[in-house]
Amino acid sequence: MMAISQNYYLSVGNCCSNYAGGNIFPYEYRPWAKLNGIILNKQQGFDLDYARLINYRTAGTGAVAWQRIDTIFPSSVTSTSAFY
Repeated sequence: MMAISQNYYLSVGNCCSNYAGGNIFPYEYRPWAKLNGIILNKQQGFDLDYARLINYRTAGTGAVAWQRIDTIFPSSVTSTSAFY
């Protein structure tokens, strides 16, 4: 078994201080980014056993929300891709 991890980050404002929990606009709602889908490109013959999603996001000034979904299923699979 081989584990693959992919991270994405969004920091608005000064570098490296406005990830989850940061809020340079505390009195406004600004939907900066929302994950819409995931595409896994794989070599033909590579089998995917399972996938999980961990979401760590801002939940207000100085607060974070952590969500873990242990099993997510692809909506479509080809010999070289899996779409979530």
